Amino acid sequence: MKTTFKNLGNDPEAFKKAAKNYLQSRVKDFKAFMEAEDLESVLLDGNMQSFYDYGLSIDYVIDNDRKPAYLRYQLSWGGPSDEIRFYYNPGKYSRPYRIEYVYLDWFTGIGYDVTGESWAQWLSEYFDGIGIVESEINKALQLV
Repeated sequence: MKTTFKNLGNDPEAFKKAAKNYLQSRVKDFKAFMEAEDLESVLLDGNMQSFYDYGLSIDYVIDNDRKPAYLRYQLSWGGPSDEIRFYYNPGKYSRPYRIEYVYLDWFTGIGYDVTGESWAQWLSEYFDGIGIVESEINKALQLV
């Protein structure tokens, strides 16, 4: 898995370790969702959870200073936070050209390219299949 960016702060090794732990936990959860027969009732760490309540938000992020824009699936917020970013070519929203897992904590962060991971592809296909990708992108572009 390729690192896409890093700003690791004062203790880079501890930050990288925390980011990898978060990522490994998310991978485990998404693989459980992938294998589930019913996304409403999935056993995660001994508790039943619904995929539909798993993340915090999905939105399209447009920042004029930072190109390219991306669809963000925000998983947690605050310090630390993590999210999955889907990058699309303009007008081609059925398949992202890059999927990135991002771990952030108070002006520090690290991103990993997870495009080739089966769970990331599953998540991308799920969001496209329910129409959220095009819907969120169109909504954001109307606001610009």
